[in-house]
Amino acid sequence: MAKPKADQPKKRGFFRAVMSTFFDVPRWVNARQYTEINKTLYTKVKDSFRISHAQREETFEAAMDRLQVTEQDLRERVSANQRALTIMLVFIALLCLYGFYLIFHGAVAGTLLVLAVVALSAVRAFQYSFWNFQIRNRKLGCSFSDWWKKI
Repeated sequence: MAKPKADQPKKRGFFRAVMSTFFDVPRWVNARQYTEINKTLYTKVKDSFRISHAQREETFEAAMDRLQVTEQDLRERVSANQRALTIMLVFIALLCLYGFYLIFHGAVAGTLLVLAVVALSAVRAFQYSFWNFQIRNRKLGCSFSDWWKKI
């Protein structure tokens, strides 16, 4: 029996060809879309742990000139950030109280969800505080340790 050459496609039997058209399970479950979604998710998660560097190096005053921001705009931004920070801290305090309530009533799954929301809210509160820190110090590119030393 002659072996097929490498450049010739393999011949499939009649039964296999007919059955593969009727019973194409990967197409039924849309396997191609699942693999694309997993690839996208993998790249997003990988990018979220990558440290990005600033695209341009400029001073605070140069950024103000480039963005055409006035002192009044900065004062409004600081007060808006301060209000948002206060709201987030109150929200976090209420969530913590609700988390303690759930702990004492034995709702472990609910407590874990509340902890996740508290963590996300704390990240957002830090963001508002950090923005205010940069505006008040008139310095771009501050680090977490700079912020931590000043609070």
